[in-house]
Amino acid sequence: MIVIKSNVYNKEDIRVFLLLHRNLLQQQVVLPVGKAKGVIIMIKKIDHISFAVKSLEETGKRLRDIYGAQFLMHVENEEWQYSCDAYIIADGVIIGLLQTTAPDGFVARHIEKYGESLQHIGVDIENLEEAIERLQKNGIRYSGYKEMQGVKKEILIGAHNAFGAVLQLQEWLGEYKDYTSGERMLKAWDQS
Repeated sequence: MIVIKSNVYNKEDIRVFLLLHRNLLQQQVVLPVGKAKGVIIMIKKIDHISFAVKSLEETGKRLRDIYGAQFLMHVENEEWQYSCDAYIIADGVIIGLLQTTAPDGFVARHIEKYGESLQHIGVDIENLEEAIERLQKNGIRYSGYKEMQGVKKEILIGAHNAFGAVLQLQEWLGEYKDYTSGERMLKAWDQS
């Protein structure tokens, strides 16, 4: 069940973000994986960047006060054991702050292993089936196929195959293709 209510990061996190953003402006991302170097997945844009944090309140305050982020929404996800505050920054990119709601949840495990840090980057793609075909052809593993009927389809590429952070590839469907990232997030979470 999902209920909706309307830190400090290191230089490496920022460097990875800037590198990815530069590549996305060129409309492609090259996944840096051993034997499959050069696999190209056409990406339309960054939808959101999510960070695992210990405190939504403290980190959210920093985002608002220092970076001028605008609060968008709060989501509780009981199934995956996390709370998320979403903010909008420049160019409509969404920053998601993920806080665990269970000591053994994936956010808690992430923080235990890596500290508060970049957890995943969500990117919009045109055709998920084509992306899956390319990944399979080149031996790149993915997981977490999920479809929200009439809203979006998505998969996850693990950190080892995608810039050191999980990459969430998502194809928006129907009317959702035309919405901004913020509008989609509000409508998509309302549908689930």
